[in-house]
Amino acid sequence: MQIAKQIYGIYTAENAMIFFKDGSPAYITKRFDVKKEGGKWGKEDFATLSGKTNVNAGVYFKYSSGFALDKGLFLDDFKSDNYKKFQHPSKYDFC
Repeated sequence: MQIAKQIYGIYTAENAMIFFKDGSPAYITKRFDVKKEGGKWGKEDFATLSGKTNVNAGVYFKYSSGFALDKGLFLDDFKSDNYKKFQHPSKYDFC
């Protein structure tokens, strides 16, 4: 997340690494789906957009790139000119 934000200028949720007393690390991130006045903002991910659920795609469907590959999301036709030029997304792909 820090690389995405600091290097590529991608808007990310506030986040940090913290360490417990025993030295073990933990990653924390500020929730961005909760409204100040209460309630939640709706959000979508690629699994949702592809129509996959744990019922029709199995329990671990969100942790597989299969749904993205099935939809061709990594094909050149879906990549922006910036992505094709630098072989990774830039902040302009997310604005």
